[in-house]
Amino acid sequence: MQQVYVAAGSTYFHSPVCLESRLRLVPRFHTSGRACYGASAFATQKAAGSATLSHVDVDSPFKLEDHTIDAYRRNGFVKIPKVFDEPTLTHYISDMSLEVAEADKTPLQKDPDYQQAFTQVQNLWQKNKRVFEFVRGQRLARIAAELLGVEGVRLYADQALYKEPHGGYTPWHCDAFYWPLASDKAVTAWIPLQATPCEMGPMQFAAGSQEHDLGRHLEIGRESHKLIDAKVQKQGLEVVSEAFDFGEVSFHSSLNFHKADGNQTDIPRQVFTIIFMDKDMQLAEPINEYQHRDRNAYYPELLPGQICDTARSPIIWARDM
Repeated sequence: MQQVYVAAGSTYFHSPVCLESRLRLVPRFHTSGRACYGASAFATQKAAGSATLSHVDVDSPFKLEDHTIDAYRRNGFVKIPKVFDEPTLTHYISDMSLEVAEADKTPLQKDPDYQQAFTQVQNLWQKNKRVFEFVRGQRLARIAAELLGVEGVRLYADQALYKEPHGGYTPWHCDAFYWPLASDKAVTAWIPLQATPCEMGPMQFAAGSQEHDLGRHLEIGRESHKLIDAKVQKQGLEVVSEAFDFGEVSFHSSLNFHKADGNQTDIPRQVFTIIFMDKDMQLAEPINEYQHRDRNAYYPELLPGQICDTARSPIIWARDM
């Protein structure tokens, strides 16, 4: 797998992720769409964003049924159809792909299977005006908050996951291994940027695995995949593997174990993800090198136990906004 981590104007390699007296530093964008940083309020930047086309909608509420929320809490994931229409997603795809094409993709992970899984580029919102507009959209954030049962959510990170034609499989893993967060109130929105048949390697989930420690201490890779797969089978957990329609979005818990098969087609499997967390999430003491890197990149000014209330993790949606 190839990856790069982009943080506050500096670039370095990082983990997979498979984020009022003070002035906040948030992106200000040149006309080219590239970001620089200056002191401002997140809400001000949001209002000053690029004009939204009339048919592009990332902010209006999406009606969640009770059974959808129940399914997420029971299974640790849920797939939701028709979250976005085709014009809305199409409006953002070219900018996401541009950032992937221009990023440094030197792989960090030594595991050969993981290196071949996909190209991963993180925190595009800090570099591209249009991607920032998508990430700050309130539709996904509100869904995340309602699934988590919290009053609001902050941004942890975004990432593009592009599985190349005939790219390899993504091993079993759970995301919480990589994040220095004090609770499991974190969720990833997985947004395919095209219709994704099973042959293209969509996400697969072990239903209910968030209730079982199948290897939360294990780094993603070939050997951990074998160990977790054996435990999934021993526990008799259902592995849900389904195609995604264009506009369908899945949400999975930080403790849910998931994987993906290889891309058997001749076109890339393009996916964009956004990681949301409870707006009251506290920083945890890092327990591995990846969590230390995230802590140092995202929250160097915070101590464990403090709320992740920084310019790097703005509140995207809250009931009192």
